[in-house]
Amino acid sequence: ECREMGIPLLPPDIQSGEWHFTPAGNAIRFGLGAVKNVGRNAVEAIVAARQEAGPFDSLFHFCERVDPRALNKRVLESLIKAGAMDSLGERGRLYAAIDRALEAGQKVQRAREAGQQDLFGGAAVSAAESARLPDAPPWEEARVLAGEKEMLGFYLTGHPMRQYQEKLRDLGTVRSCELSLYSAQKEVALGGILGSVRVARNKRGELWASAVLEDLDGSVDLLFFPEAYKRLGSELKQDAVVFVKGKVLVEENAPPKVSVSELLPLNAVEPALASAVVIRIRLGSGDGSVARKLRELFEEKRGEAPVRLEFERAGAFQAELEPEIRVRPDPDFAHRARALCGKDAVLLI
Repeated sequence: ECREMGIPLLPPDIQSGEWHFTPAGNAIRFGLGAVKNVGRNAVEAIVAARQEAGPFDSLFHFCERVDPRALNKRVLESLIKAGAMDSLGERGRLYAAIDRALEAGQKVQRAREAGQQDLFGGAAVSAAESARLPDAPPWEEARVLAGEKEMLGFYLTGHPMRQYQEKLRDLGTVRSCELSLYSAQKEVALGGILGSVRVARNKRGELWASAVLEDLDGSVDLLFFPEAYKRLGSELKQDAVVFVKGKVLVEENAPPKVSVSELLPLNAVEPALASAVVIRIRLGSGDGSVARKLRELFEEKRGEAPVRLEFERAGAFQAELEPEIRVRPDPDFAHRARALCGKDAVLLI
């Protein structure tokens, strides 16, 4: 909903976040209370420490100031995975420093409670001043996103499916948010990440399964009826990136579902080559450059598929041309032709 309305959803943040979701300019800040394993006592202790002495300078500074009774290793791990401590350093280095930071912070807290002061009235030991984050390799994007999904239920700073956008377009998949536009029993193809996989038995004792497929635009419920489950059950794996085909199931007052007939790892699926290509060119400035670059592309991608060029000038005329050249319309051809003529200008048949 936020994406459709153009409202950014920001990660939770120990420097500004509250228990609830809160406005942050034109954006919404994820609530600290929505982070898995982080309870109200921990959030209240973080907010109290922040209000008392301002922003946190480091992980060690954080552990020194927040009430240790509300802080433990599990809370820190969850906050780091959720991205709530990104202002203090890279997640991999923060994660590697958790034990040391907790120990150092507890020492300072104990010293403060015992009244051990130096000549200038400060704590006898300052973890915030003396400790640095250890060297540790940065987390790969897959681990960063997996941590966000685990702690927040969402991919917040990215999405594993973004790298497959071009491929899904070449495969002719539909987006989950478009399923409501299709009639019952319509054959569709989708791509996404499997989640919430559940296997059960029907009244006849046959196994069937359900799952949720998540793409960049939302999610859709998948159903694997007994015959399909017998064939595809071994491929039903949590967090697998898959390509599915099936029929749209329409229920009254409920989002559409898909009865799956085919499921494959997305990496194992390749777009079929089109038998013909239609390229629509909107005439205007720079036409000569576009024509020259298209010709160079045709020469590079020679193959068996015929080409039809459709020329348009708004409110003026249309014309068609079928050059003798034949091309090989692979995904790279489609991507480069779209870049030249616009995303809606290339039709692969």
